[in-house]
Amino acid sequence: MLQPLMVPVPDVSKRERERAVLRDFFGDFDPDGGWTLIEERDRPDFFVGYAGSRVGIEVTEALEPESGRQRALERAIATVIREAVRRALLLHGGKGAIVDGALHALPKRRSDIADIGRRFEEHLARHGAALARDGRTVHAEFRFEWGYISHVQRTDWLGEVNVYAGFMHSTTSTARDPSWLQDAIVEAVREKVAKVPEYDRTYPLWLVVRNPYSHVPYIVPEAQGIVSTLNAGLFSRIYLHDRKMNTVDASPPRPRVLVVLGD
Repeated sequence: MLQPLMVPVPDVSKRERERAVLRDFFGDFDPDGGWTLIEERDRPDFFVGYAGSRVGIEVTEALEPESGRQRALERAIATVIREAVRRALLLHGGKGAIVDGALHALPKRRSDIADIGRRFEEHLARHGAALARDGRTVHAEFRFEWGYISHVQRTDWLGEVNVYAGFMHSTTSTARDPSWLQDAIVEAVREKVAKVPEYDRTYPLWLVVRNPYSHVPYIVPEAQGIVSTLNAGLFSRIYLHDRKMNTVDASPPRPRVLVVLGD
C-alpha cells in the first residue's frame, strides 16, 4: 500500500534533519516534555536540559549505502514535478500550489525521470482548468512509473510550489533484516567514536542512532557488546530509536538502550 505524501520535499539541511531526530527521540523518550533545547552546536550536535542536568546529544542515522542516492532521486523527482506545476501556474497568473501524491519506487538513473515533467505538463494542460482560480484543485490523477500525483491545489499565498512526498516503501517496512541493522549501528557508532578528540565532554554525552526502519524486533547481545567496546566510555548512553510507521502509530517506538554507563 502506498503511503500518503506527508512531509515537504524541498531540500532539508543536515541541521534540520538532526533537529527532527532530536524532537522525535525526546517525544518518545520523555512524552511529558521534561527537556529543553539549550544550544545547537557541533560535536555534540545539541546541549539539552534534562532531569535537572545538562546533557550533550549527538544524533546520527543508520542508513543504507544507497540512502544518499535515494534521497537525491526523490529530490530530483520532486523538482521535476514542482517545475511542471510552476510553468502551468504561470499560464494562469498563479503564484503557489500544493502538490500531493506518493512514490512507490525509484528509477535507477536520474536521466530516467527527464520525461516526467513534459508528460505532467501535458496532463495539466488537459485536466488543469481548476488552476485558473486560486484555491481550486485539480483532482485528475497523474500516474508515472514510480508513483502518482493525486491532486494539485492552487494556493497563491504560499508564493511557491510545495511538493509533498511519502516515505519510500523500503523505509517504512516492518520486515527488515536485523543483521543488516546491527551492522549499520556498529558502523554509526564507530564513525562517531573516531571523532572523540573533537567532542566537548564538559557534560555527559548521549548518542542517538536513528533506525530508518520501523519496529525492528531485536538487537542481538553480540551487537550490543561490540557497540559497548567501540564506545570506550565516550558516550554515557547510546540509544537506538526506531522510526515511527506514521503519525498515528498504534505502537510508537520506545528508544532502545544499547549502552548505559551509569552517568
